[in-house]
Amino acid sequence: MDITKEYIKMCEKFPSNKQKFELGDFFYCYKDEKVKVLTDFKLIMTSLTPTKLFRQDQLQEMVKGRGNSTSMGMARQFSDAIWGKQYERLLFSSMEQLWLAFVMKELYQKTWNGTDWVK
Repeated sequence: MDITKEYIKMCEKFPSNKQKFELGDFFYCYKDEKVKVLTDFKLIMTSLTPTKLFRQDQLQEMVKGRGNSTSMGMARQFSDAIWGKQYERLLFSSMEQLWLAFVMKELYQKTWNGTDWVK
């Protein structure tokens, strides 16, 4: 699980209305500057603007069924995007960062410029 400052920033900029928390989710708590696992919803209430840190399976679920009906189809779509020069200027240090970039491109037509998601 990626808990780097870069990934936290990428997740922080994700559309907030899509950050639905569930038990077991990872989130960054700005109050004490730590990554935590949600074990009780009271943790979210006591955290100042928590940022959900998406796991790779959650990111894959977001694009599942969009132009592909199988896991193989999704893998092919992901592979085509990666090898298709869309991400050649960007270096991601984890699969979570790469999958988040793919999700943002597929769902919102945005790319990461190192600071924010831009059209």
